[in-house]
Amino acid sequence: MAQHSSLTGSDLHEPKGASTASSGEVYVADGAGSGSWQNPLGTVSNLNSYDLNGLIDDVSTTGSSVYFRVARNSVLTNVFLVLSGALSGSDSELSLYRDGILLGQSISLPVAGSGDGVKLTKNLSPTYTFTEGQVLKIETNGASTNAVKAFLTCKFTAG
Repeated sequence: MAQHSSLTGSDLHEPKGASTASSGEVYVADGAGSGSWQNPLGTVSNLNSYDLNGLIDDVSTTGSSVYFRVARNSVLTNVFLVLSGALSGSDSELSLYRDGILLGQSISLPVAGSGDGVKLTKNLSPTYTFTEGQVLKIETNGASTNAVKAFLTCKFTAG
C-alpha cells in the first residue's frame, strides 16, 4: 500500500470532509488531533462596513463643508456627529451631496441641547448608494452662531 507522503497526481485527494464543506470554509485544527470546517470570517460582524471620518471646522459658517472620497461601491447608512460646543441663534442644517448633486435628506443641528461633546445620529432612510470614486460632500447652511466644530463619522456598507 502506498504511503500518503508518496502520492502524486490523480492519486492525491481532498482532505476528509471537503465534499460537505461550504464554499469559503477552511479546515481549522483544534490542537487535539482533530478540527472542523469553518468560515474564518464568520464571526466578524463588520466585514462589509467601514467608516469615513471628517471635520467641519465651523457649522455656523455658511458653506463650511467636508468631503469624503468613497473608495468602493457602498451604501451610506448613517452619519454620526459630535459637536465641540453650544450653538446659538438658529438651528443649522447639514446637506448631503453625491458628486455635487444634492441628496434628499438633511441633518439638523438643533440649538436646544447642543453643547461640547453632544452626540447626534442620522439614520438615513432611504440610504444612498455610492460607486467607487464618487464624492460625498456634507455642507452646513451656517444658520447658527458660535464657532462650533462638528466631528463626523459616515458609516458605509460595501456591496
